[in-house]
Amino acid sequence: MAGFENQLAIDPDMDIRNLIYDATAWDWQLTKIRETRRKNRKAQKQNIPLQAVTEDLEKRIR
Repeated sequence: MAGFENQLAIDPDMDIRNLIYDATAWDWQLTKIRETRRKNRKAQKQNIPLQAVTEDLEKRIR
């Protein structure tokens, strides 16, 4: 992952801001992965075919 942002003037806080962008994206991805795992476990406990759950989640995580 690489973060780029156009600057018209030198901004010493740009490095920090890019790290925050990366951390936000990382957190979003981890949240979606945890949600996927939670849905899979719930489907297994309720004997729902995992295919139905996976098709719903494939649209979200890429």
